[in-house]
Amino acid sequence: IKTNRAVKALALTEPGLGREPKSLGLLETVGQARLRTGDPVGALEAFRTLASLVPDSYPAQELLMRALELNGRVAEALEAAEHTLSLEPKNLPARLGQVRYLAQLGRLDEAQAKLEPLVAEFPYQVDLLLLEGRIAPLDNGGDEAVATLRRAFELQRSNATLMELTRALFATVPGSRGGPIIADSSRPETISYMQRNGFGSITGSTK
Repeated sequence: IKTNRAVKALALTEPGLGREPKSLGLLETVGQARLRTGDPVGALEAFRTLASLVPDSYPAQELLMRALELNGRVAEALEAAEHTLSLEPKNLPARLGQVRYLAQLGRLDEAQAKLEPLVAEFPYQVDLLLLEGRIAPLDNGGDEAVATLRRAFELQRSNATLMELTRALFATVPGSRGGPIIADSSRPETISYMQRNGFGSITGSTK
């Protein structure tokens, strides 16, 4: 899966899942591979089973949350996000998801109340600024929303510059384009950028 060979991963793991339908490792691997191959419904099936087997595992609940969102099941995704947060209150994807789902369900006051402490805690997080801009009140002609989205744009442009500098730095290391690279503390979008720009062997670390 990490080397973008999800079809082969499915061919290797789905038969095993048929024999061991309650294997936690196989359920997670199959679910991830189905997402990579454009099968969100199949991924949801795997992650729902996984979450039911380990209801007290916040990583499993987070996977279920994401699969529910991809399938357009926003109300259920909100429930999964809140379950994840009951297990791990600091989980950032679940906190972001909670705000996003509340907004999608039209519960804007609740979404804003959950978003404010997140923005204060992570003032340079582009995703948060974009979310804040989308749900900001449209009083005063939408000036607040426009200002927030402008900040997000400027920060995103800065981040893009940093990623390009990272790519150029990596390119100075002999053999860096061919050898395996483990990105221990990189954001997913940084890893994706590097993979698209000549460093296909780079992968995130397994935590």
